Amino acid sequence: MSLESPSASSVAAPQPLCISALLAAQAHRTPDALAILAPRRSPLTYGHLHHYVYEMVQRLRTLGVQRHDRVALVLPNGPEMAVAFLTVTAAATCACPA
Repeated sequence: MSLESPSASSVAAPQPLCISALLAAQAHRTPDALAILAPRRSPLTYGHLHHYVYEMVQRLRTLGVQRHDRVALVLPNGPEMAVAFLTVTAAATCACPA
């Protein structure tokens, strides 16, 4: 006796998405929506955030940082740390906040 309904076996399981794919999708859908807000700072939109993360990933690659490398993040909490953390995850490296 099966406990699954007939339709349950025909539905594909959703594929997991990584943070960089979610960010790219959000930037594509709503590029002007606010992504990061901080006191006394200019707001950062999803479009700009995605652009900055992509640029920084390219810089890391130029410097020789590859997938699975460890990257230390030494920044105070704030927008810069958020962008750095997203960059490291998008580059498929390992973030090591100090």
